[in-house]
Amino acid sequence: MARRQKGSRGWQKARRRLAQIHARARNLRQDALHKLTHHLASTYGVVVVEQLHVAGMGKNRRLARALADAALAEIRRQLSYKCPWHGAVLVEAPPFDPSSKRCSRCGAVKPSLPLSQRVFRCEECGLVLDRDENAARNLAALAAAVAGSGPETESARGRDGRPAARQAIPEEAGSRHRRTAG
Repeated sequence: MARRQKGSRGWQKARRRLAQIHARARNLRQDALHKLTHHLASTYGVVVVEQLHVAGMGKNRRLARALADAALAEIRRQLSYKCPWHGAVLVEAPPFDPSSKRCSRCGAVKPSLPLSQRVFRCEECGLVLDRDENAARNLAALAAAVAGSGPETESARGRDGRPAARQAIPEEAGSRHRRTAG
């Protein structure tokens, strides 16, 4: 549009084309979010999300654009209404829960853990683990404590992932039409 004369036919055409591209990108993102949240809510019995301090993370210039594109609040919003639909439990970790800084084996909390440090090393018990794996284990322990289940939790739809069998509804005698041989 910058190369067109503002208000001209070419400018109007470029504006419509740009609007279509933005609408397509928005629709693709919404579709991906709905598919992701539907899969999580219908597959797992317990879903854990962390309430991240996004405003503080947005000040990091390396993370800001990726966080804006991720739509983290929209994922949590969709999970909050889809989990009850599918019989799953949504567990939200508190905003400043030290899931990355807490040792998943002994529970010791480090005073600081910069983002550049990708490996978690516990000084108390000697555990050496990837930072994200350690946080995931801590969140799984939180889910087990809050939801009363462990990692062996059945999915929200049943053991094999299919919807539960429908219950037979008793019918009154003679309520079905009889077939006549003809």
